[in-house]
Amino acid sequence: MKILLSASIIYPTNLTFFHEKEGISNSERRPLERDRQATRVSQAFNICRTEAQRGDPTQMKRAYRKWTEEEIEKLMSSFNTKPVHVIAEELNRTVRAITVKASRLGLTHDQRLKPIWDITPDPSDLKAIAWAIVTEGTIGIRSQKYRSGNVGYDPYVTVGNCNLTLLGKFKQMVGAGRIYRHPKKIKRRTCYHWVLNRTIETLELLELIKQFLPIKKGQAELVIRLCKLRLGAPRGKPSPHKEEERALYQKVRRLNREGK
Repeated sequence: MKILLSASIIYPTNLTFFHEKEGISNSERRPLERDRQATRVSQAFNICRTEAQRGDPTQMKRAYRKWTEEEIEKLMSSFNTKPVHVIAEELNRTVRAITVKASRLGLTHDQRLKPIWDITPDPSDLKAIAWAIVTEGTIGIRSQKYRSGNVGYDPYVTVGNCNLTLLGKFKQMVGAGRIYRHPKKIKRRTCYHWVLNRTIETLELLELIKQFLPIKKGQAELVIRLCKLRLGAPRGKPSPHKEEERALYQKVRRLNREGK
């Protein structure tokens, strides 16, 4: 309130508006006066805010620092091996500066080649993950039709449970995937789903837990085959294995319907 009052005093009051014409009645003049007063206060507040920003060092625009050849070489060598925020700290630059420069250089993260684990996890953890997927989850292939008319087939692994804490511990054990809230139905408890749908992560997880699966081994082997086809296909182009992928999708769907 103090800023608005001081702003109304600082800002000059001799303004002329386009709607100030002679012959306007008092009933029509009052809304115009309110609009004029609101405009004055708004403009004065913008002036005060600009002056405050000029005196505040945090609001000042940073000076541009040119990229050196050593920085560019370091960025190109570590962009696919280190997180962006780590590179920003090493080069003493912002995260946005790193991403913008990488985009101009044509650097991209190949997420398909990023594994889940650096080392092989404990067999007891793998066994627990396998039993959770068998009892509360699904191993499948999802079909998706794109605007171009092409149909894509994506592998996925899901685990559902009403206990969000338990599902969070499962996600922490796996080290990948996301948790989504299932649409709540009438007179039913809220259900949550952990979903893993990245190709490389799905392939790595299924290859590790396949030996511990009491059932659903057929689905796991078919999904592993699909993942290898997708990883071997050229990126950004239609898959050359459409017929085989479609056959795998139909087999996995039939096995899941039969409950095997």
